[in-house]
Amino acid sequence: MFFYPTILIAIISAIIGLSFGGLFREKKPPMVLSSSAKNLSFMTVPKVVGVNSSTVNAEDGTDELICQYLAKSESPMGKTCVEFSRIFHQYEIDPVFALAIAQCESNLGEKMPIPVSQNCYDNIQPGENPEECCHNPFGWGVHSEGTLCFKTWEEAYQKVGEGLKKKYVEEGLLTTKEIMSKYNKISAEEKNGSWARCINQFIDEIEILKVRKY
Repeated sequence: MFFYPTILIAIISAIIGLSFGGLFREKKPPMVLSSSAKNLSFMTVPKVVGVNSSTVNAEDGTDELICQYLAKSESPMGKTCVEFSRIFHQYEIDPVFALAIAQCESNLGEKMPIPVSQNCYDNIQPGENPEECCHNPFGWGVHSEGTLCFKTWEEAYQKVGEGLKKKYVEEGLLTTKEIMSKYNKISAEEKNGSWARCINQFIDEIEILKVRKY
């Protein structure tokens, strides 16, 4: 019978060990959102295919939605909507993000920058608006030193898609705010991030339309 106290002591020791062991065991710190993640007013991460977890492909209805949206908006880019999505997919850029830039910079190609060089007018057909020859709905290369124009919409998609990938994505500029700091410095420095807010708002609107099967 002498072994009962020994067993009792062992049980009590085990209980005490479990109780206090929990107190001194190293605990993992709770997951806390970063300050940038908490404030998403203009910090939305653009969906860049192959760069973050949100991938966009032609099978999720996005490309069709873009064509429908451009058609309903009577955008001059509408006839090239298929090429629009294809080219930006080629450079692993979310077409919705590119469309958002075109919306905020030119109202989807309705308001083209006036070209400085008269060479832009060489291919204008009778009855066409002279400003349409610029084909720069993204405000790409538009600054105090001059205005960059493209001969066709497709050329604009190609150059901007390539530029976004090489000069932004591959340099680690992924959030809308980060992209704005280089793409539109005036908005970042003087206009309280209005460019990024416009981009994010439009992306959100497209996502809502996608859910509603626009």
